[in-house]
Amino acid sequence: MYFERGNENRIMILLHIASADDGELASIATLLLKEKLVADVRIDTIRRLLLNDNGELEEVPRFLLICKTKSLLFNNIVDFIREKHSTNLPEIYALPLVSMERSQEELIRSRTKAV
Repeated sequence: MYFERGNENRIMILLHIASADDGELASIATLLLKEKLVADVRIDTIRRLLLNDNGELEEVPRFLLICKTKSLLFNNIVDFIREKHSTNLPEIYALPLVSMERSQEELIRSRTKAV
């Protein structure tokens, strides 16, 4: 069912937006909710681990906005964020929700705009 032609409107995603600025993510969350581009939002503090130039492990504090939406809205969301935050575009990617309980799918549909 997931990749069948004609079911593109049924595919839902978890949208991840990562930034070092939690205030920026709160602003993006508000805009996305008001525009009905996402169904709900959660902002978490995460730990990003990297190797620095000396080969030592370095922890970089980050914030992660996670929301559920329709896959068909992904490009609209990226364009919208680029328009509103063009100076410092956060890291944006999506994970497909391969399966979910029917009422959750309906909740996402009812809270996001039609595509």
